[in-house]
Amino acid sequence: MNEYGWKLKRLIEAKVECMKVVHCIRGHLWLLVEQPSGSWAFRQPEFLELMKLLGLFCVCTWMGLFSHDLPKCSHLMTNVRPTWAGFCG
Repeated sequence: MNEYGWKLKRLIEAKVECMKVVHCIRGHLWLLVEQPSGSWAFRQPEFLELMKLLGLFCVCTWMGLFSHDLPKCSHLMTNVRPTWAGFCG
């Protein structure tokens, strides 16, 4: 792994640890994390552990559906469960 990769890994680890601390202090934490589909953040062991801790699930969406200029794919990780009728998920 090159220097950029190590810096990115440490940044992801720091963000995950911060979310864990907030979760411990508050007890419950509503979380929404957005990353481009090509991001490695969701594949890191630290983030996978956080997903289990907070009960996160992934939603894939296309930004072009929301009037964005780029029709790229984006992943949303959240523990907010929709309650409206008609949600298919």
